[in-house]
Amino acid sequence: MKPAVIYSYIVETLRNSRSGHKGWAASCEAARNLHHHTFECILAECKAAVEERRDIANFRGVCEELFEKVLRLRLHVAEADANGINSICKEDMVMKGLMFRHDECHRSPCVTVKSLTESNSV
Repeated sequence: MKPAVIYSYIVETLRNSRSGHKGWAASCEAARNLHHHTFECILAECKAAVEERRDIANFRGVCEELFEKVLRLRLHVAEADANGINSICKEDMVMKGLMFRHDECHRSPCVTVKSLTESNSV
């Protein structure tokens, strides 16, 4: 999805969060193309901005701040998908005694994103 589409979606979500129209967000075309976690983060951030009334004082600034967060989140999700287990997650699992420091964290060649989503939908 192009960044301009995401930015437009953020603007619409923030505007509709202020006016109380929440049902449209999930039915929007952009929402169907967003990663589900990204979609939830946008809704939560917009709701927080409305509650704190930051959107009234600096609407454009809030949109740009949220846009930066979403792009960083997309980068992080793409990196995690490409590399298997995130290094911060690995360190956390090592500290909890669930993994060893020398354990491999790369995705198995036979596991794909499609096979993971199919197994989760069952």
